[in-house]
This record gives sequence, structure tokens and C-alpha cells, in this order.
Amino acid sequence: MDAEYANDFDAALALLQEVTTTLRERNVDFAVVGGWVPFLFHANRFGHPGTFDVDILLNAKSLDDGTFDSAGETLLGMGYLRAVKNKFQAHRIIRVAGEHLIFHADFLNERNLEAELNLVGGNGMLKSIYTPAMKAVFQYGEYRYHPKVRDVRFPSPVTFIVTKAMATTVRKRLRDAFDIFVTVADQEPTPLKLRWSQLMADGLFQDANKTLWESVHDGDALEKISAVLDELKPTSRPSENQILSSFDFLVKP
Repeated sequence: MDAEYANDFDAALALLQEVTTTLRERNVDFAVVGGWVPFLFHANRFGHPGTFDVDILLNAKSLDDGTFDSAGETLLGMGYLRAVKNKFQAHRIIRVAGEHLIFHADFLNERNLEAELNLVGGNGMLKSIYTPAMKAVFQYGEYRYHPKVRDVRFPSPVTFIVTKAMATTVRKRLRDAFDIFVTVADQEPTPLKLRWSQLMADGLFQDANKTLWESVHDGDALEKISAVLDELKPTSRPSENQILSSFDFLVKP
């Protein structure tokens, strides 16, 4: 990645493409999660603030069979840098509009290491961090694909909502509630509600449903969504009632 990019977005997209291509070439089993999902799939209606890091969810089997360790060595050989503190991050220096900027990829996993105080693990130079809400992604195997990132899996709308729900309770994080909103706003309400109710037998979905319900009805989710919309200034701004109605798929706890 020796090229110079005109803006932050072009550089971030190049990072996403380079990281995922390297993982695929090393036969790593993974999915892209986080902010790229709503940006790529749901930015058309209201816009989206964009994202500049890459969140990679690793399947546990790629932690065991050495494919991720091999991919990590390859990335480091390509010029990526390890982080001293966050050992689950790989940093890349990219030249953007005449300036050198640092971008990074986060490597996540959904396998409980049975050590609550030690969430980061692995045998290679690069590690991954346990993120419990991600279990639904591989468990249900409902994926989407996007033409800008060839043959790379992204979570389905319902599994993406599960990965984001808990973060909506964090006061300083505006984006998570908005990411869920733009995702559900693009879904047909009846099929979404039906699929969500079917998955409510799973404890992960029960927890996500309860958290998201409380964030929307008793917390500050609507305020956060409105704050992001204020920044984006979409041509057609939804009312608070319209935003609230997008969450009708939730089951009252």
C-alpha cells in the first residue's frame, strides 16, 4: 500500500480491501463487523459518518489451525505494525493528501477464554480479543456480501443488531444506536419482526432485545440517533416518531 490517497475514506477502504484479501489468501475464516457494515449497506437513505478502522471477527477454528497466525505474520511483513498496548490491533501508516496517517485493524473472536481478566489471547505475533456479543455471527451463518470487498462476509441485519445492541448503553458512543437505526430502517418491517421473534429463543437475542428496548424507550438512543442526523443533515429527516417506529420489531421485555 505505497500509493497516496486523496482522502481518509479512500485510504480506509484500501485498508479494508488489503486486510481482507490477505486473510482470504491465508484461508482465515472471518467476517467483517463494526462500522463498515452499515456504511456499505445502509448509507444511501440518511448518509453515514463513515468508519476508518477495520473490525475483523475471527472464527475460533482459525485461531486453532494456525491460519490467523500465518496471516498475522504476512501482515507484519507487509509493513503493518503491532500495538504495544492493544495486542489485537495491527496498524498501517498510509499517506493521505500529503500526510502520513495511522489506520488500524482490530481482530476479534467469539470464543470465551474462560478468563474474564484476560480477554486477549493467541499464539502468534498478533492476538485477538474476546467479544461475547459476536457469537451470533458464526452461530447463525446469515451473511451478506458487497461488491467493493470481493468474497468477504458481513453479518445479516439481525446478527449485526446483536453485535451492536450492548454498546448503545455507553453514554459517549453515539454511533452504535445510529448504526442499528439505519440498518432496521432499510428492512421490511414484517419479515424483520418475524425473524427477530423467531430468534428470541436464543439468550443472546434476549439480552440484545432487552438492552436495545431499554436504550430506545428509557435511555438515550433516540437522542444519539438525532445527534448523528443533525450532523449528516439528510434531505429527508425522519421525525422522532418515525425513528421510534423503526424499533417496533423489538419484543417488550
